[in-house]
Amino acid sequence: MKNIKDVNKHTKSFSTCSERSLLNVSLIKNQNLTMRFSKLLLLICLFSITTITQLQAQIQFGIKGGANLSSVSISGNDERPGKTQFNIGSQFGINLTIPLAMDIYLQPGFTIIDKGYRQKTGGYSGYLENFKTSVTYLEIPINIQYRPQLGNGHAILGIGAYAGYGTGGNWKADNPLVSGDIILDNHGKVIFREDLMDGEMEKIIYGKKYDYGLDIQLGYDFSNKLWLEFNPQIGLRNLLPEIGGRKQSGSQKNYSFALSVGYKF
Repeated sequence: MKNIKDVNKHTKSFSTCSERSLLNVSLIKNQNLTMRFSKLLLLICLFSITTITQLQAQIQFGIKGGANLSSVSISGNDERPGKTQFNIGSQFGINLTIPLAMDIYLQPGFTIIDKGYRQKTGGYSGYLENFKTSVTYLEIPINIQYRPQLGNGHAILGIGAYAGYGTGGNWKADNPLVSGDIILDNHGKVIFREDLMDGEMEKIIYGKKYDYGLDIQLGYDFSNKLWLEFNPQIGLRNLLPEIGGRKQSGSQKNYSFALSVGYKF
């Protein structure tokens, strides 16, 4: 019986040692895995910081300004039958140029731009002569650019979209505006409304507040941080306001051609 007890004690002692050995091996393995994971995490963090730092170093901030020729395309609307001509305005903007791949860049921006149009005859309600309206838009253009090497600089070929918000403006004509039996001035304020029923006396409604369309960039980036840009825009939204919740027939859409000089920091 004593021998059996001794055997059992030795067996238990051996089992305990084995369990402790297995536990120690498991702890060592876990520690090694933890150290490897920590090193991997550290490498990922260092790589991310380096990449972000390099990307930030390559991101360029720019400002631009210049002139803008704008008009509207009007079709199928009897209240504005006159042919439209270009209106001359200005534009000023800021942007970021973000590298995506070789010669490929993303360029978001913010622009304050003058738009509008002229009509020699048939202006606005069909009888204003030498009618001119100038309005201001706040726009956010976002473009994808291709900038291949060309000479000492880079060509700029960009395409994207813009979203705009009309803030207001002014109008003038040779003859006064008539509203029913009321004869008003031959100049005044321009406002933006979604519905003509929300209009205000002595103020002309240019169109709906929000605009969007196609944005195109053609230019040249000089080696001394200057760039020259030709920027056509084609409006895609019909700006004709509704009348008492009903859509008008026809359409009115913005289009413009801007020429600007920019500087990168």
